[in-house]
Amino acid sequence: MADVRDLAAVVLGASSGLGAAIASELARRGARVSAVARRAALLEGVVATLPGDGHRAVACDLTDAPAARAMLAEAEAVHGSVDVLIHSAGIEERRATLDADLDHYRRILETNLLTAVTATLAVLPGMHARGRGYLAYLSSDQGRAPTPMTGAYGASKAALSAFVDTVAHECHGSGVHAHTVYPGWVDTPLGRSAVEDGMPLPPRAVRRRPERVARATVDGLGGRRIDINVAPLAALAPVMRPFAPRFYARQIRRASG
Repeated sequence: MADVRDLAAVVLGASSGLGAAIASELARRGARVSAVARRAALLEGVVATLPGDGHRAVACDLTDAPAARAMLAEAEAVHGSVDVLIHSAGIEERRATLDADLDHYRRILETNLLTAVTATLAVLPGMHARGRGYLAYLSSDQGRAPTPMTGAYGASKAALSAFVDTVAHECHGSGVHAHTVYPGWVDTPLGRSAVEDGMPLPPRAVRRRPERVARATVDGLGGRRIDINVAPLAALAPVMRPFAPRFYARQIRRASG
């Protein structure tokens, strides 16, 4: 487990939900947090509740790559480094493939995947040069066990997980650690909106509170495992797929209502 005291942390997507919870957990453990999202008023409210000093609310549209790079360069200038990067920015829109268009896919892939790539490319060289850095990205079980109506979202999360694996393997032994967080279903605005949009409420065994996911995420920074499975039972689904494909398919369709 990494000691984050006095480290400079940037949390992307910090205005609510998991991002806000992780920002709070990092601050509680002594990190200096730059909370980043588009919604300035919500960010100010989050930062006002963070314990400790040196925290910042930074309004930025992360899908604007030049603006995101400038924001991260400013964070390095203010704090001297970016030691921790948490990517919690994401959107989900349930839509059948027959009803989807290219803009639907482009919007979700840009927000969920390309913002993570942009941020990583901006901070990774500095982390590598210093020989220390912690990166964590909020993925989803939809990326490794996709269900109907989640083609764009599942694809974005699967691609994100593949990207993080690559970064983690390339950085092995350098002092830079990259992790993919699989939180299960979380009681956040994003999680609740998916249920309101028709997704069945998942079993209790894979439901998690934001605070629990935040603790597990920060606890896992610097650990040997790339994946941080906050709801381990959910990790069984992709294991079942190659060994019991028909049973797996029936369960996925049944769970999707």
